[in-house]
Amino acid sequence: MARDERFALVTAAQKFDPADRAKFVLDDTVSVIDLADPTRPVVLQTLWAGAGASGVSINHAGTLALVASTGEGTVTVFLIAGKTLSRVGQVQLDPVPGPVDVAISPDGTTALVTQCRGTSLWRLAINGTSVTTTGTPFFDGTTLTRDGAATLRFAGRPGAIATARSR
Repeated sequence: MARDERFALVTAAQKFDPADRAKFVLDDTVSVIDLADPTRPVVLQTLWAGAGASGVSINHAGTLALVASTGEGTVTVFLIAGKTLSRVGQVQLDPVPGPVDVAISPDGTTALVTQCRGTSLWRLAINGTSVTTTGTPFFDGTTLTRDGAATLRFAGRPGAIATARSR
């Protein structure tokens, strides 16, 4: 959701398989939902974001969104102007561990991407609308929560996240 709560970005990671409604297949969309009247949300736009589009993050300025796509191993970059998205790029990561969620740092220069089937994080560098991988995934790291109130420590094995109060 945008910081001012005017709109939300909603991903669709799965949909019913058209050939067999008892099964699911990967979906690949992100939609902009207008929340001017929260009792009557309106879909303004739907775009392709990559198979298995799941985690989404909007920068503090409300000008950039990143969407992690598990099925393709990508993070798609969207420019935000008002309540309109424009697809401006995509970062290819390793599809085997599957990027599942993404968080942009409060200063907007870094993003951390979690893995669906792995035990590490990817760090992305953000410069305007240019988003690039910083290299090899890292297995240990520390980050702050969005409001800076807590520190999260990732220790490189499933479930090994510790928190500590920062203030």
